[in-house]
Amino acid sequence: MWREKMPLPTTLITQFFRLVAIRNYQAAKIVLVRIEKKLPRGEWNHGYFMALNGILLALQTKDQRAFVNNVTEADLPQCGREFMAHARNSLHADYDRGYFSAMAEYVKSVELLCKRQRSTLPKQALIEPLLTEKAEIESSMETV
Repeated sequence: MWREKMPLPTTLITQFFRLVAIRNYQAAKIVLVRIEKKLPRGEWNHGYFMALNGILLALQTKDQRAFVNNVTEADLPQCGREFMAHARNSLHADYDRGYFSAMAEYVKSVELLCKRQRSTLPKQALIEPLLTEKAEIESSMETV
């Protein structure tokens, strides 16, 4: 299975995705450094990490060419299926499968956040600040 390549605590990944969603890029960068330190060397893991880094950079710089800044909530299920299909495709290199795995997990996490916060998210935007969670996440960062 594609997920077996990366023994990474899901709590760090979830925390990274939540921090990115609330646009707390400084804290997300700290978590990303922790993720990098815990990743064993390997092409799959390198692709996974580079996808996370790319998500952070694209959102931070508001790069309008980037996927994460252009996709809408309605597009998420289809994008998630496509990323997952690429992640499982053995014709892709390990690096690519790791990259697509991270993107699939990111899309899934955003989809879940959108479902939970549907009333607070504008219909055309993928990522809007989830202020109700920001204080909780920041306080958990202080204790770590």
